[in-house]
Amino acid sequence: MNQQLSQLQAQLGQPRLRTPKAVLRRAKACLQTSKVGQLMSLRVWINSNGQVQLAWQVPEDPALAQLLALVATALAELLQALAVSRQPLLAASTDPTRALIETRRG
Repeated sequence: MNQQLSQLQAQLGQPRLRTPKAVLRRAKACLQTSKVGQLMSLRVWINSNGQVQLAWQVPEDPALAQLLALVATALAELLQALAVSRQPLLAASTDPTRALIETRRG
């Protein structure tokens, strides 16, 4: 699997590997073909030069890696839902008296 990801990293920037989404999709496909792929952690980003970058590692604690994967999935789903609804992430008042007034009215 390390060899497959290294080959993928060498191909970054080619026509079908120019976006983070495309690179992540291909990297995840590599992980799915491996028995230890579920333990790997992937990171895809765009560097300051505008080039897509790929990094991977085996976390030392599989339970922590699983928790991080769950958090990342939940965050991605939340961001997707917000993008679809186009609502602000958090609409809260910093005025503590407003909450008291609204509570008494309700």
